Amino acid sequence: MKHLVRDAVLFFVLLAIYALNRVILFVAYAPEDTTVTFSWLVRSLRFDLMTAAYFTLPALVLTLVCLFTKFRLTGLKKWYGIFIVLVSIVIVVVNVGFFSEYQSQYNHWVFGIIFDDRKAILSTIWKQYPIVWIILGTSAAIALIAWGFQKLFARTEKLAEPSFMKYLPARAFVALAALFVCVTLMRGGKLSGRPLQARDFVVTNSDFLNGIVPSPAFCLKQEIKKLLTATFAKNGDFKPEELKGFADTLYGDCGSLDLREILKKHTAKAALPQKPSHVFFIIGEGYTAWPTFEDMRHYNLMPQTLRLAKTFPFSNTVLATGGGTMDSTAAFISGIPYCSLPGGAYHKGASDFSPAKFMRQLGYETFFYYGGHMSWHDVGNFAKNNFFQNIVGGEKMSADFGQVEWGVRDAELFDFILAQQRDTASFNLILTVSNHPPFDVDLEKEGCPNPLSDPHDRKLQHHWYADKEIGRFIDSILKKYPDAIVIVTGDHAARIYPKELEFTARMSNLVPLLIAGELATRSELPRTIGAISWMDAIPTLIDLCAPQGFEYAAWGHSLLSKDKPAQAPKNPWGIFYDDQFHTLGSAAPSAQDRELVRAYIALAYWCTRQGPLLPDPQAVK
Repeated sequence: MKHLVRDAVLFFVLLAIYALNRVILFVAYAPEDTTVTFSWLVRSLRFDLMTAAYFTLPALVLTLVCLFTKFRLTGLKKWYGIFIVLVSIVIVVVNVGFFSEYQSQYNHWVFGIIFDDRKAILSTIWKQYPIVWIILGTSAAIALIAWGFQKLFARTEKLAEPSFMKYLPARAFVALAALFVCVTLMRGGKLSGRPLQARDFVVTNSDFLNGIVPSPAFCLKQEIKKLLTATFAKNGDFKPEELKGFADTLYGDCGSLDLREILKKHTAKAALPQKPSHVFFIIGEGYTAWPTFEDMRHYNLMPQTLRLAKTFPFSNTVLATGGGTMDSTAAFISGIPYCSLPGGAYHKGASDFSPAKFMRQLGYETFFYYGGHMSWHDVGNFAKNNFFQNIVGGEKMSADFGQVEWGVRDAELFDFILAQQRDTASFNLILTVSNHPPFDVDLEKEGCPNPLSDPHDRKLQHHWYADKEIGRFIDSILKKYPDAIVIVTGDHAARIYPKELEFTARMSNLVPLLIAGELATRSELPRTIGAISWMDAIPTLIDLCAPQGFEYAAWGHSLLSKDKPAQAPKNPWGIFYDDQFHTLGSAAPSAQDRELVRAYIALAYWCTRQGPLLPDPQAVK
């Protein structure tokens, strides 16, 4: 019985660790007036019970071996207990830091350390967090854990075994009872029905509370599973024979198995009286929509964008295609919507939907400028494989490259581009970096007029700096090339916001779109653009530059098209309509809406991994 006592102690220690994680997140990050409900407490406890039970199971298995054999396994059980408690503490400590950065427990960005710029990430972590103290605290925890388990095993060693345990039936009954309890807890506290799943996160109307329902270990397991599925599985969440039906559902009875034919478009007429001399497409790091909302403009975070929006076509309800920089960058470079594939699993070959391919056909020389290093996600080679002729990273822009974590400041990036002499028509994709941790721009030197006394405010005001530089670049480049067009959007919504605001699903999925230039005002683009998909920018870009009858293939819906989009904007997490983003984890989307999202992402997944030819459903069967 002493082994079962040790297992029980291990279980409750683990339970306390994961419960403490939730307490820390609630105390540190809960929006004002967040109200805890009883159902939320119960659901959260069930996830913690499940996690603690899973991690206790190996110790229980060793106990069962001891019950029916002569093996003692005392040392093995002790060291397993120390190990798993230590791992759980590390999971919680890292998760708290992760939450402070991403306002989320572990999500796909946890693999940034694998696929992202490791040197920059580690340097940022070193600067932003008290790493020395964390290491010292972890070391102290290891010593304390080892001491505690030594004491536990020494004390329980003196426990006398009950006399009935010498009988095999009694030991069998105890073993079955212990297994029954453990399996029940591993299923979230019940035997009937399905075990706890990701869909069980949603208990309240608060995105924050729902986000901290699962244990961080559960979230980490989910992300590892997604990574392995995306990297090694042939398909995503669909069967190959379903794909033709998905295409028919989204785009009508296609009569084709080739996405290039299904998504083929023709420029109805020349959108402009003359072809733009140069086109600049800016993907702004953390260039987000919510500071442009009517009730949030008083924060003065994006005054330049709002100034330009008075003159040029603008939307602040653009549904982002992905949740991270590489998600959106890869989607634009390839022309294929983001479909939850991690950065390291992106298709590296040439895409038939790449906007650079069609811009080259229209006579433009193609450039890709990135303020960081082109080895990041191997994005330089990825762009080169997708018809970008000139790849220019931050290391070519400034002798001070590397003094800033992610390359060069936005000011240096834009100054470098402004200094280039362009003798032929050019298409320029620009990826900025400054509105990103460690948020170390000298804002006083830059003249920021907003409050900077609080460390959180200093991070927040990097929105202002990024917006300032985008506005300066647009003014300067249009002065230099009056017949140019500048299109600006964001890679994803910013992950930092005023403390008093609760970050809603709508705020976390919307980015702006600005189409600047005197030529843009002479097109039939509406001045105020409504709710659109991020992917709509690509066919709009091509239609602005193409002559009548130009043929191309694109996933989005051109804003110059007379036809209305067939469906509402979608991304892997939900669908946007009625001015709200309806997440798949909520009860709002109908079964039909969920199937539309599934169909859209499945087609994008197949195209990314297998190419544009869909399998014949009859041949697959």
